[in-house]
Amino acid sequence: MSFITLKCKNCGSQMSLNTESHSATCTHCGSTFLLADLLDEQDIKITEASTPKDIEKKLSAGEELKKGETCIFQANYEEAEQHFKKAIEYDDTNFRAYLGVVKAKTQNLNVIPSNDDYLEYAKCAMHFASFEDQVYVKSELAKIELLKREDIRQKKAKRVKARHEELKKNKKREINKFFTKITIIISVIFVVGILLGNFLFGKDKGWDKMFNSTIDVTTATQFIEALNSDENKSATINIKKDLDFDNASINPIGSASKPFSGKVNGNGHTIKNVIISTQESGTYNYYGLFGCLSNATISNLVLDNIVINSHTDSSQPSSNCYGILAGMATNTVIKNVKTVASGTTFPIPTCEISIIKENITSSTVGGLVGKITSSTRISNVAVNTYLTTDYANSTNVATVYHGGIAGYVDKSFITSSLYDGEIEPIISNSNTSNTFNLYVGGIAGYVNDEATDTSEFISKNISTATIETLANNQAKANQNIGGIVGHGANLNAKATNYCYLGETNISKNTNPLEQDNLEDSSASNLFAIFTDDTDTITSKLAEIFPAKEWEVVGTTVNLKK
Repeated sequence: MSFITLKCKNCGSQMSLNTESHSATCTHCGSTFLLADLLDEQDIKITEASTPKDIEKKLSAGEELKKGETCIFQANYEEAEQHFKKAIEYDDTNFRAYLGVVKAKTQNLNVIPSNDDYLEYAKCAMHFASFEDQVYVKSELAKIELLKREDIRQKKAKRVKARHEELKKNKKREINKFFTKITIIISVIFVVGILLGNFLFGKDKGWDKMFNSTIDVTTATQFIEALNSDENKSATINIKKDLDFDNASINPIGSASKPFSGKVNGNGHTIKNVIISTQESGTYNYYGLFGCLSNATISNLVLDNIVINSHTDSSQPSSNCYGILAGMATNTVIKNVKTVASGTTFPIPTCEISIIKENITSSTVGGLVGKITSSTRISNVAVNTYLTTDYANSTNVATVYHGGIAGYVDKSFITSSLYDGEIEPIISNSNTSNTFNLYVGGIAGYVNDEATDTSEFISKNISTATIETLANNQAKANQNIGGIVGHGANLNAKATNYCYLGETNISKNTNPLEQDNLEDSSASNLFAIFTDDTDTITSKLAEIFPAKEWEVVGTTVNLKK
C-alpha cells in the first residue's frame, strides 16, 4: 500500500492518500475525498498504470502550473516561464505547461519574441493536447499569428511611406538645384556688372576699397593717412599697435560735410600724446580726435594725453562742439573706449579740454563726445577728462552744455559707463543785460527729449564727477546742475542712479540743482553711482575713497562713523 501526503480542502490539515483505495480521509476534521476529484481540479489525468510516484509528480506539476498562471496575471513573465518549465520537468506530457512557456515568452500572447525558440513549445502543446484541448491551443496560438501579420503589414506600410518621403525629397532637391543654378547665374551677372562698372566708371578704386576693406595700421602716420583719405571714409581701420603722436598737433578727422563713416577697432591699443588743432572756420566747429562721426563704429580703444586747447578773443560769435573722441556723433556706436587716468585717491586726468572764449552763442563740451544725435549709442566707456571753460563778455544770450561723457544728447543713449573727472565752467560776463544758460551733468549736460523719460536714454552709469561753477559779481546765470543730468525729463521717476552729496550720504536719483542769477560763486561736489547692487556700490566707493568705510541702508549709502 502506498500513500501520498495531501492537504485537506476543508481545514488545510495534512492527510494521506491511499493510492490503492483511491481515497483519502482527514484525521483532523474527518472529511473524505476521492482521488479522481482531487486530480480533476488540476486537470491531471491518470491511468490504471499510474504509480504513486507518477501521481505525486503530476500533483507537483499542477502546483507549478498554478504559480505560473499567477505570475502571468501579474505580468511577471520571467518567473512564470521558470514555473512552467518546472511543471514540464515534473510532467513532460502536460500541454498546459508547454502553452504556459509560450505565453511567458510572448508576454501573454501580446508580443512577438526576438527569437523563435517558443515555436518548439507551441508544437509540444499541440502534440500533448487531447483532441478536445487542441481547439483551445490553436485559438491561443492564432493570436501570435495575428500579431505577426500586423507586424508585417506595419513594416510594409513604413517602407511605402519611407519610399514616398524619399521621392518627395528627391523632387525637392531637384527643384532646389534648379533655383540654386538660377541664383548663381544671377549673382555672377550681378558681381560681373559691379566689377565692370567699377573698372569702367571708377577712379583709382581697387577691390578692397569697393567692399569697405580692413586697413591695418601700426603707426600714427598710417592712422592719419588712412582716415584722412576720402576713399577710406567707410573703411574699417584695424589698429595693431599703440600709436604715439609725440605731442603732434592734428586737425580733427572728418567734418560736418564729410564725416567719418567707417569703423575703428582699437583692439585694446592706445592712441596717445595728441594735440587737437582748433583753428576756427565757419559758424559751427567740431573738435576732437574726430570732428564728426556719422554711421560709424568706434570700439576697443584707449585714449591717453589727448589735449584740446581753444583760447581766443575773437569778436565773431560762434557755436562749437568739443569732445576728446569727437565733436559730434550721429547714428554712431561707441563702445569699450576709455581715457586713461593716473593717481590714487582721485585719479588725475591725462585727457583735458581747456576753453577760454569771448562772445559765444553756444558751447557744447563732453568728456568723450560733445554732441550725440540720431540714435547714437555710447556704452561701456570709462572717461576721465578734465573740463575747464571760461566764457566772457558775450553780447548775446549764451547757452553752455557740459557733460562728463556728452554735453548734449538728442534721441541717443548712454549706458553702463563711468565718468570720474572734473567739470569747472566759469562765467565772467561784464554785460549785465545778457544771461547765460548753463547745463552741467556728471554724465550729460542736456537731454533734448522732454516728451520721453530721460531714464530711457541715460541709464546704468556711474559718475563720480566734481562739478564746480563760478560766476563773477556782474554775471547772470541760469544754472541747471545734476550729478547725472543737468536737464532732462523724469530722470528721477524711473532711472536707477545714486548721487553722493558732500561727503557723508548717497541718495537715490539725483535731482538737478537749479540756481538763477548766481551772485558771487557756488561750488558743489556731486558724486553719482548707479545700480541697486549694494556690493557694487560699496566696492566702488572703497576704490574711490580708500580711507573711508560705507554701508548701504535701504536706498541710501551712509558713511560709517
